[in-house]
Amino acid sequence: MKIKRLLAALIAALTAVSVTACTVDEGGTGGSGSGGTHSSGAAGNSAPDITMGSFSDYDLDDSYDYESAVKIEFSDSGAVTTGSGASASGGKVTISAPGTYVISGTSSDGRIVVNVTKNDKVQLVLNGVDLTSKDSAAIHIMSADKVKITLADGTVNRMTDASSYAEFVNDNEPTGCVFSKDDLTINGSGTLYVTGNYNNGIASKNDIRILGGIINVVAKNHGIKGKDSVVIADGIISVNAGSDGIKSDNELEKGYISVIGGTIDIKAGDDALQAFSSIVVTAGKITASAEDKITNCDGSIDIVSGCLTVVAE
Repeated sequence: MKIKRLLAALIAALTAVSVTACTVDEGGTGGSGSGGTHSSGAAGNSAPDITMGSFSDYDLDDSYDYESAVKIEFSDSGAVTTGSGASASGGKVTISAPGTYVISGTSSDGRIVVNVTKNDKVQLVLNGVDLTSKDSAAIHIMSADKVKITLADGTVNRMTDASSYAEFVNDNEPTGCVFSKDDLTINGSGTLYVTGNYNNGIASKNDIRILGGIINVVAKNHGIKGKDSVVIADGIISVNAGSDGIKSDNELEKGYISVIGGTIDIKAGDDALQAFSSIVVTAGKITASAEDKITNCDGSIDIVSGCLTVVAE
């Protein structure tokens, strides 16, 4: 069985042109190296040349002023907010104004909804919070210009969604445990565990940028899915997905995955990395195992440098 899986993994890797810039190692350690591979496909879009300079100051900044921030404290008896911009109804907290919100506590029936204007930015500082939603996503960003989730230093945070969601009456229905209809950035140095029981783990209909933190995702369907793009610049990320590990599938515009740093471990029931226009790895280390392809893209696959290791189960 192990030999069969190894052959399948190697065939899938070759088919997807996922030649690595480091040594393939069944143990998943792999060496480092330079050079890489490139494959051109039919898709017309391609990833921009992304560097750390491509990110806004807002994306990069993981600082916050605790004293001036709005505080949200969860418990099984409900949630309590201190300051303006957030309101609580039982375990559901709705954020309706831009600003910084520091979130802590534990709830077996809690969730956060962000609903601000398309010009507003919101920073959610996860400061030791454990939320389980019984009927929806744990974090549901309905509307914003951008939401930044900052993982506070030294904290462990957990988000778990329901196995089935209540019906929604508009197109804002979430498709993951941590879901954003708009751009989503994750930074900081804390730890986040995401369990997607319903569908995806972390999902956005726009861009997802991960700039730091220790992030562990377990999902029924896709692990991390940014419809427009997924860009990973730093962090320690672990994904265990029933389908694709990391995915971007916008066929009209963008639809790319770019890895410029970080350490990523992927175990996927389908493809490890799946994108429509391009997959680009310029730095970092990726260890991946998949039932189907390691990299799957209609456009280009460019492993410029860094390390992508295929692991046999």
